[in-house]
Amino acid sequence: MHDQLGQLLTALKMMVHRALQGAPGREQDWPQIEAVLGEGIATVRRISAALRPPLLDDLGLEAALGLAGRQFAERTGLACEVELADAGRLNADQANQLYRIAQEALTNVARHAQAARVRIEGAVVGGEYRLAVEDDGVGMKPQARSSLGLPSMRERAALAGGELHIGPGAAGGVRVEARVPFAAEGEDR
Repeated sequence: MHDQLGQLLTALKMMVHRALQGAPGREQDWPQIEAVLGEGIATVRRISAALRPPLLDDLGLEAALGLAGRQFAERTGLACEVELADAGRLNADQANQLYRIAQEALTNVARHAQAARVRIEGAVVGGEYRLAVEDDGVGMKPQARSSLGLPSMRERAALAGGELHIGPGAAGGVRVEARVPFAAEGEDR
């Protein structure tokens, strides 16, 4: 998609440049320029939707993660329990980052955990929201701490103003927990 957008913008720049040269007969370029602009706008919308699922805007973090948990269970056959506190005090970017962390953690469970169960839980603790994905699988090898999407999950937690904690789960397996402070009133993290 990104390559397509780059190509569209390059073509658009060339067409506008030609049209602005004022060469006679270049007025026929304007409908084509308009069409390329429309394609570019549609591509940007697709990229934006991929970066931030519309479901988050429409239903909120709790509903989006609930659906993700149900879809995960259907796709993998693993039992998936979801219990989430109200995350309404998170801003849109924080909710998006937490959603993506949960997605990556679920992907890791499906690929590596050899688990039977996974739990997604969200809780308000003090002035922060804690989102955890915990499985009952085989645990994590020490060398895996620098792979399995963990750096990107840490980066996402940091972008949301928080931090990521990874350790053993209560029933074995792994617990991935993002802790994100709520933004102060009027502050946009």
